[in-house]
Amino acid sequence: MADLKTAIEATESAATLAGAIIGTIDVFAVTKHDSVYCHGNTDGSGDDTAQKAAYGCEYKLNELQASATLLTSDNIDTAGYTKLADSSDGTALTSGTTTKYILAYHAADQSAFSNAGGTYNTLVGGLFGFNTPSKFTRAKYKTVDAKGTRTTAAPKSAAFHAYAALKQSFVAAPVTEGPALITNIVNNGMLKTAIADQLAQRRHEKKTTTHDNEAEQIIKEKYKLEGNTIKELWENIKKSEVADITKTDGSKKQIQQINGDDILLQTITLYNAKALEEISRLEAAAAEKPAPKTNKEKTPTEEQCRQHETTGPCQKEGCEFDETKTPRCFPKPSENKEEKKDKQDAKTTNTTGSNSFIINNAPLLLAVLVL
Repeated sequence: MADLKTAIEATESAATLAGAIIGTIDVFAVTKHDSVYCHGNTDGSGDDTAQKAAYGCEYKLNELQASATLLTSDNIDTAGYTKLADSSDGTALTSGTTTKYILAYHAADQSAFSNAGGTYNTLVGGLFGFNTPSKFTRAKYKTVDAKGTRTTAAPKSAAFHAYAALKQSFVAAPVTEGPALITNIVNNGMLKTAIADQLAQRRHEKKTTTHDNEAEQIIKEKYKLEGNTIKELWENIKKSEVADITKTDGSKKQIQQINGDDILLQTITLYNAKALEEISRLEAAAAEKPAPKTNKEKTPTEEQCRQHETTGPCQKEGCEFDETKTPRCFPKPSENKEEKKDKQDAKTTNTTGSNSFIINNAPLLLAVLVL
């Protein structure tokens, strides 16, 4: 029973921290204490609409109606903003409203816009305070708590500082040449994980760890760190031709000619989706194809055939009869040719499998590098 209680508490703690991290990234990355953010229902009706210009806000993702100091983050800038969730019943939010509001917090009444006495609530643990019916600011809480140990700090504070450190390390990371990036992801295991995941997707499996050995073998053969292997691979990736998604005429361009990370990521997504779709189609076709006939099932052996000396019994056995040959009764040669062809096809498939992974997955490798 104690173990169950511990597990439940751990799950609740993890959920709380995960929610705080999401909130931190989307809302709490604020640099100025007087930043302003507006809220409202879908069309903004009744939500102090006349004051939108004064607040410098819009209730949809449009251009701002007036200059204002906005929350400073990658997701919110002078081109627009991400609208907060509407009130639960869609009614207007004014100074007299007690409508439930998912981001508001006030003592025991954690989801009300204001308490019973009409006092404005604060947002999620007190990082923001409401000063007017239609906006909130950081005027009340200028800073988050100082960084402490993760075991004692409040989840919102720990999440804020963790995100700040992560963002700083990302911004400060130096630009590295392609071959060095490939070498890094080979050494740190990131490429192995990505390849194992791709192999699992191809086979409609969830557990990627079952493909670790196969992924290691692909890396050992195709991503050798010795010599110029990585450098040559990078050059081939850059020169690979892909569809130009900015045009509608079906034209192609080299990967190195794509301008903008957003276009590159969209191209990668398109090719990964097409690859999985094609793999599914081929697998379905292979499943519907009847199994090839085997010699054991249909073709008699040479010993069985040579026992017959006349045409009737020989042909009844499934053999071929020729009076001029010795032995006169023998297995049909057509079956042997088909068997030989099947073996050759299987051999071709086996030898090209690992090569095709590299040839067809330049976008996959680029996705790993971009991440």
